[in-house]
Amino acid sequence: MNFETQNGNLSPYISTSRVDSTDSIFQPQEDGIQQTMNDTDLSLNVYNIDMSTDTTMVVDKDEETSLPGAKRQKKSTVWLEFKDVKDADGTVKISCNRCKKMFAKSKGNPTTQLHRHLQHCANHLRTKATKERENSMQTQLRFMPSSVDQASHPVLQDGKFNMEAIEESLAHWIMMHGKSFSEVEEEGFNLFCRRGMPEWRGVSRTAAMTYCVNVYEVEKKKLKNLLQKANKISLTADCWKSKNQKMEYVVITGHWIDQNWQLQKRVLNFVHIPPPRRGLEIADAIWRCVEDWDIQSKIHTVCVDNASANDSAIYLLKIYAQRKKKLLCEGKLFHVRCCAHILNLIAQDAKDPHYDDCPCPEDWEKVEKVCSVLEVFWDATHIISGSDYPTSNLFLNAVILVKVLLDEKSLDNDGFIRDLVERMKIKFDKYWGETKLLMSIAAILDPRCKMKVLEFCFSKLYSSEKVEREINFVLKFLHELYSEYALIYNDECELRGQMQGGSSQGQSISNVGISRGWSQYADFLESVQSVQSEKSELDMYLEESCYSFKKDNKIEMEFDILEWWRVNSVKYKVLSFMARDILAIPITTVASEATFSAGSKVIDKYRASLTSETIQVLMCGGDWLRKHFGVKKNVELLQDLCIFELEFDKRRGHPYIADAYV
Repeated sequence: MNFETQNGNLSPYISTSRVDSTDSIFQPQEDGIQQTMNDTDLSLNVYNIDMSTDTTMVVDKDEETSLPGAKRQKKSTVWLEFKDVKDADGTVKISCNRCKKMFAKSKGNPTTQLHRHLQHCANHLRTKATKERENSMQTQLRFMPSSVDQASHPVLQDGKFNMEAIEESLAHWIMMHGKSFSEVEEEGFNLFCRRGMPEWRGVSRTAAMTYCVNVYEVEKKKLKNLLQKANKISLTADCWKSKNQKMEYVVITGHWIDQNWQLQKRVLNFVHIPPPRRGLEIADAIWRCVEDWDIQSKIHTVCVDNASANDSAIYLLKIYAQRKKKLLCEGKLFHVRCCAHILNLIAQDAKDPHYDDCPCPEDWEKVEKVCSVLEVFWDATHIISGSDYPTSNLFLNAVILVKVLLDEKSLDNDGFIRDLVERMKIKFDKYWGETKLLMSIAAILDPRCKMKVLEFCFSKLYSSEKVEREINFVLKFLHELYSEYALIYNDECELRGQMQGGSSQGQSISNVGISRGWSQYADFLESVQSVQSEKSELDMYLEESCYSFKKDNKIEMEFDILEWWRVNSVKYKVLSFMARDILAIPITTVASEATFSAGSKVIDKYRASLTSETIQVLMCGGDWLRKHFGVKKNVELLQDLCIFELEFDKRRGHPYIADAYV
């Protein structure tokens, strides 16, 4: 080994040539190291590396960002849980993504404080535990049953435990079926959940209420977007007093026909009315609902019962609606009286309020005669107030049957029946004049009826001189209503036709010769047809023959009027808009009154302390979810329970219950 002396010290001199990065570091280099040692000095040498020959240096990306003047890159994974935000005065701070807690932003971005926060952040720990639990589980593919609505549930689901989805479903269960919040704390319920889901953790009643409110807000946004697509919306409103709370509520239900020609009904509001319940308070509650849903310009009609306070409320609502937008035909159709309530008032005249004796044989004979009269009322009420309420075109025929019966019984040989029917006729004539216009318009828009139905029905109601006058009155209003629709929707229909025919028009113009031929033919048609008077869609609809619903001597009762108008909406572009709005008008508040049965179940004596806001969440949200999932309320549940109890008592030999059941 050779050494060289440098500056009086024994220093080895190391000379390195260019090192290939592909060579191993343990591989000996040729002429790489020269060492010399003097006999008099054995000091430690210093290596001197020669990098003069094209040496390439690789700089890491993170090191580049640390150059002077550049921001230092955040390398720690803790920054995934935080973000930079600006407060009101523009100062940049650090915010936790889970709990939104703010931290001051320091130079160099230290992470010690952030790590310490994540160790105690409840939201972060809960999310972390959920992810760890999901990752530790074995994924299983689960196919949903064919009976489940595929629109709301995917057919194929993974088998991971998702507590957030279960909490949402728990809120759906409470709201759809009127369950109490305390049921989620019952031992049996939690035992059932843990048996099927070992990962299940209990839920408090407070948390269950929070889940319901969250679901309500989500569903409300969906419904609000759906209402904005509706053309016109008809409302029904009715008042109800809770026996347990001693508070009065008004339930407001919206009715409309959507773009797919499906009849829709939703409970929009279930709100408390402060005393005294006057027309002003009712009108204020309804209009606040309208403003909350942003449907001021879409209100078509409002159906209420015959209370005097409701008449005042409708008068005020009409003023409010006129301020926002002019009602169609000056609001002649705005106020709709509940026909089911009218029929009930007429039927009440058959009762003697002062009769409290035991019926004698003669009284039972009178009861039999009265039942023959009330049977027609029951049929009419059943049609008008069905759970799956019909479109308004069916109401005229149902009411005409009542009128014909009253006219026939007014000539009965029995004086008792004549006197009874006479009182009922007076009340029928009082309300018939206020409902005949809407019923007549809706019946005309039935392609099976058109104007012929007025000739048939009015001939049973009026004299021959008055029939023509009443028909002309309805026909004049019909043309007036159509004219207003034509002014509103003609431009929209033309624009829609241009959009649909744009592509075919571009293809025809590409061939100049063909386009010239069609142009000449179009001029010829204009010259030939110019002498013909232009007819509106309404005139063409009325001139066409009625739709035949009698085939092979059998009456076709399963006629779908909405499907007929959907198919013919291309032919009657403007008239179909009018038919959609008219057919959706309800003439009964039964749709709103049906909510009271659910309300009495929710506001029982054990839950009378619920606030009005919570009650609205449960009532409205439950209605929306039942419609979304296709769940119908089991109105016969209580009746089935009573029958079960009667059968049980009968088997036990209870004398009174057994006789009553027989």
